[in-house]
Amino acid sequence: MLKSSITTLLFVYNIILFNSCADKQKSLKTNEKIITERTTVSLSGFEYISDFDKYMAEFTSQKVELNNLSTEGGELTIFNNKTSNYRVYDFWLYGETGKLNYTFWVAKNNSKDFKFIKQIDYQYDRPYYIEDYKTDSVFILLPTKYPTL
Repeated sequence: MLKSSITTLLFVYNIILFNSCADKQKSLKTNEKIITERTTVSLSGFEYISDFDKYMAEFTSQKVELNNLSTEGGELTIFNNKTSNYRVYDFWLYGETGKLNYTFWVAKNNSKDFKFIKQIDYQYDRPYYIEDYKTDSVFILLPTKYPTL
């Protein structure tokens, strides 16, 4: 299930990548450039998570339903901000015995440049509709660069 879920997510991501409109932004004011440099230019690893959590209210979001990808469906939320140099793609796939969450931090100027990837796999001890089910979760950081062969 995990391998097919990752393949499906990458397929959906590629569809969004190739069908999305290019951003057309006006020149940023000097003080906005300072904020951008302060918050996003030198980020790495977990700093993306904390920066996004801190400035999430400044991001606009678009939600897309992902039907027929799992037993209970899924959703994709795209977060964008004029002053950051990254976008956030938050995928959720829901099932009877668990759910998967993939969050991608991607360079705004190059959608193929993954900055940080987080996966959380939630597993239920029984189907969610049975009373008193318990949840276990696994937090995984996925590599953003793969070696070339």
